[in-house]
Amino acid sequence: MARSAAASPKSRTSPSATTAPMPFNSDSSAAFMIVARVRSRRRSRGDAGYYSDCISLLPQPADGYRLPHHDPDPPCDAQGHPAMRLIKLGVLALALAAMYIAWQVLTPVRLAAPTVEFSIQRGSALRAATRQIVEAGVGVSPWQFNLIARLTSADTHIKAGSYAVSSGVTSWDILRKITQGDFTLDEVVIIEGWTFRQMRAALDAHPAI
Repeated sequence: MARSAAASPKSRTSPSATTAPMPFNSDSSAAFMIVARVRSRRRSRGDAGYYSDCISLLPQPADGYRLPHHDPDPPCDAQGHPAMRLIKLGVLALALAAMYIAWQVLTPVRLAAPTVEFSIQRGSALRAATRQIVEAGVGVSPWQFNLIARLTSADTHIKAGSYAVSSGVTSWDILRKITQGDFTLDEVVIIEGWTFRQMRAALDAHPAI
């Protein structure tokens, strides 16, 4: 009778009691079971839930105290970093400045007359050529004209000569004209029978030559 009474509580043990958290004095075989369960969960949940599974499967104290749960570190918010905001503002400012300059360069300039003629002297650099254009009555912005010429490497291809522009011309058209050598054509009348001295005098007297 004593043996049957001792065995009866073990037979009445409910299945849920076997899945309760194990105390700290459990044997080493339980640790291998925990590792196997953690590995299986890691395959299904990934590394994000790996550490939380390790904590939840560890044996818990008998007095109800549970080990702290590990939360993964929050992702770094690079978009809200002050340096990133400054970089974005700088890029936006450069884009707006480029759009403004492009709009100014492609806008028709003001002319003192429907057709304005100007000349660029031989040996004139970019600033000198721009000054001669403005003094002739072409309303280009000197700093914008010089900036576009330097950005496009046109400052080293300016050709001396006489030019003419009409209404509706833009700063870009003028820059292309003086770099491609789109000169104005003038006529010089040479009478048959003139000597070389007479021809030279006629050329010197022409205002465009």
